[in-house]
Amino acid sequence: MRAKLIILIAATLAVLAAGFAVDHNRDDHVETAVDGVVADRGQIDAAAPTSMAPASTTAAAAAATIGPSPDGKSSILVTPTGAVTIVLAKEGSRYRVRTPCGGEAHLSSGKVYGATTVVIDPGHGGFDPGASSAEGLTEAALNLDVAKQAKAILDAMGYTTVLTRESDYYVPIQIRAEIALAAAPKLVISIHHNGGEAATHQGPGTEVYHQVQSSTAKRFAGLLWEEITNMFAKTYQVTWWGASDAGAIYRPDKDGKTDFFGVLRRTYPTIPSVLMEAGYMTNPQEATLMARPDYRQNEAQAVANAVRRYLTTADAGSGFKVPNNRGFDIGSGGGGFEGCTEPKFS
Repeated sequence: MRAKLIILIAATLAVLAAGFAVDHNRDDHVETAVDGVVADRGQIDAAAPTSMAPASTTAAAAAATIGPSPDGKSSILVTPTGAVTIVLAKEGSRYRVRTPCGGEAHLSSGKVYGATTVVIDPGHGGFDPGASSAEGLTEAALNLDVAKQAKAILDAMGYTTVLTRESDYYVPIQIRAEIALAAAPKLVISIHHNGGEAATHQGPGTEVYHQVQSSTAKRFAGLLWEEITNMFAKTYQVTWWGASDAGAIYRPDKDGKTDFFGVLRRTYPTIPSVLMEAGYMTNPQEATLMARPDYRQNEAQAVANAVRRYLTTADAGSGFKVPNNRGFDIGSGGGGFEGCTEPKFS
């Protein structure tokens, strides 16, 4: 851990020397000690200087020409390759968009979204695989699979759902939050799966983090925790891993008021947002489950059930815990714009 911090500090000094300000507000791959063992938490959230944004590009795929969304509004454009972009303006037959790495492009094909019910954020992607199992399953791939299935279920329920990425590429935390803010949904769910070590746990060790000061996000976190843990516990008999405070919890930053996780902090107070660590990829028994299609389908169904309950009932949720002090270690993760490469748009 000390070595990782030394490397990170050196990298930070190098960036500052170049005139860039690094925002140590993070979200998804931070290694911290919980209950005396090392657990995998969060991704560093580094603010992007405008000089790092790539030059404007033009992409015109062979797919059908895009038009306004059914409600006449345009906020998100998803290319045929699964790149999620933010609509900045309609210019003739094309859209000018903000790209995943913070640049601009002109696109003439894809699917345009307007009014949105839910944004699902599949954590990690591209050069940032997140956690991994001993068999080589990456968190980035698992997060995306579950997110896609949850979107399909929610779409079938009649809800409009946008993902922050629809294929395997890297998305900075700032852009993930900007996608959510542009889509203006009723909820944001960031899907993750834990790594590192943890003690054995009575029942699934699912953690659902809600925004520190949002009662609506807290309620949804309780509903999501209920649905996930009930689904797993009644369906699978394994030795679970988890922290002593696993449940619907929050993680404040140093001031005790703002959120440690970047997606939650950057969407507050506009949108109720949660970040879920569904289970431990480093637990061999859980990892075996995570490789199974039925597990992923059940997890996606639980996510969709929680959304429906949040939107259609007054259920309060449960599993609320006072969190352990996980500290403010920014660890070895990513989250900023450094190394970001634009995905293919056509």
